[in-house]
Amino acid sequence: MPNTIPQTPGREQIVDLYALTLSRLRDVVSDLGSTQAAKRRAVEKIVAIERHISTLRAAQSSWAQTYITEAYKLGTMQDEEILRRYLGNEFTAQFSGLHEQAAMVAVEGAVADLTIAANAMEQTFVSYVRRAQVEGARSEIAREIGAGIIEGASRQTVSNRLLATLKDQVTAGHITVGRVTMNARSYADLLARTVSRAARTEGTLNRLKENGMDLVMVSNTGAVDWCTIYEGRVFSISGRSKTYPRLVLRPPYHPNCTHTLSAFIEQYATPEELEYGKGFPRGDLERSPRDMAKKYPVEKDDRRANTKKTQRAA
Repeated sequence: MPNTIPQTPGREQIVDLYALTLSRLRDVVSDLGSTQAAKRRAVEKIVAIERHISTLRAAQSSWAQTYITEAYKLGTMQDEEILRRYLGNEFTAQFSGLHEQAAMVAVEGAVADLTIAANAMEQTFVSYVRRAQVEGARSEIAREIGAGIIEGASRQTVSNRLLATLKDQVTAGHITVGRVTMNARSYADLLARTVSRAARTEGTLNRLKENGMDLVMVSNTGAVDWCTIYEGRVFSISGRSKTYPRLVLRPPYHPNCTHTLSAFIEQYATPEELEYGKGFPRGDLERSPRDMAKKYPVEKDDRRANTKKTQRAA
């Protein structure tokens, strides 16, 4: 059965976009000082920061319109060969109004996710400027700004962070997502992979439902995290199957997840695929990703880590 890793359309473009914005924001605040003249220029700097963020928002919206729509369309087409073989002339491959509306919803969701990062960038750099204007702590602020911190947290958390000594936490272009800290370029890359994969999954499911298909199999990508328990398992989209469990969680199961869904047709499957496919632990169906990660941790000596090599999504 198909187990290919879908590509992430436009990934390089969104990474370059975030890297360019970060560079422009650093240029804006590079000569920030504590003199009266610098304080008077603070308002101009804030306006410049907001202008660059506005440009970022517009650009990432255009990116989503193009590439998230493309990812959705790829999802609708990925099982075309096997569906044509199985359904013959009954197979429907049009990109109808249903798909256009679903793709638009996927675009809106991607823009909302990207906006969170843009808002964090704006808030952080504006906070730096205002802090310098009020406190005049030129040397400490210069170190922080030079490192290009992007902190995706609440206003109170950011405020507390700015007042603390950053020490080893200061790394060029860094952004915090939940409890994970990474480079801003890496975050844009992760976001592109994840929102594109979600859109592609939605396209796949809608095409299958449109053609009366109910069973899907999770791909085997060589990952070593908790979601390997889903690999090769078969699920029922509707939940009406008496053999296979209902599809509750769908890829991506977590940020940067490499898994995808594809049509599963029992007549074309091997006996091994049929037997293994129906064996997903029913008690895990309603577990959240966080609970699954706790139940199935990957230890250093885990056989998954020793026998599989992590494959980053294309």
